[in-house]
Amino acid sequence: MTQIDLRTQAWMKDIGLYCGANANDPAKLKEISAYTSEWSKRLKQNFEHVLMEKT
Repeated sequence: MTQIDLRTQAWMKDIGLYCGANANDPAKLKEISAYTSEWSKRLKQNFEHVLMEKT
């Protein structure tokens, strides 16, 4: 079974909240994450982590 690290899990949870099957709105996610906040910084940092760790 593949282990998913905590940063990837956090990113997946955030994306699931804002771009999941019930809330598919990438434009809204882009708008929300454009504001400087703790959440948007975490989302971006975790996404960068996911991209660096992909195999």
